[in-house]
Amino acid sequence: MSIWHVEVVTRPGLGRCLVATSTILAGETIISEEPALQTSPEGDEQIDAPTAVLRAYCSASSDIQQTVIGSLATIEYESSCSTAVKAREDAEQIAESHLWAQGHDVNSLQLAIMAFRLNGHSFNGGRSAALFPLLSKAQHSCSPNALYQPTGIEGRYVALTTILSGDEVVMNYLGAEATMGHRMRRSLLQMQKLFLCRCERC
Repeated sequence: MSIWHVEVVTRPGLGRCLVATSTILAGETIISEEPALQTSPEGDEQIDAPTAVLRAYCSASSDIQQTVIGSLATIEYESSCSTAVKAREDAEQIAESHLWAQGHDVNSLQLAIMAFRLNGHSFNGGRSAALFPLLSKAQHSCSPNALYQPTGIEGRYVALTTILSGDEVVMNYLGAEATMGHRMRRSLLQMQKLFLCRCERC
């Protein structure tokens, strides 16, 4: 059963972000929803491998494909950055070598790979990657107020602290690396997620 205590708002310098619509106490569920799309890796594929991502993307409805591409709408990055270049190369190679990808626009395939790389969540016990309509819009902070928890058929954010109505809901993108010093954290986020963290902790 889906639960929403957030709305998507656009803020200067941040783009779209999740904001609490009511006071949420520590330990309470902020939002719970099913993935818009999840991968089904084959063999030794990583959960966010380009082939796994594009197999799922190419078999999805046009509405789901738009949701996937739309998750990148607020992320600004240079088309010449190594992550974008590699995603483009992967998209072109897959479009040429797999029948299920032929006929799909290479630009869209590149964006789908980027969407999972930048906004994907581990799901299904770590056996797949998932993009969510709202969860995937949460911004990063090295001092998060929300924790991601996959629950089997849904993903959810649980409040780590009391979140007041109007507060932004933020999670930590780094996982175990969150304990590193601020220079290393900022370097990893810039390399992996293509932004320079400017949260209070950094």
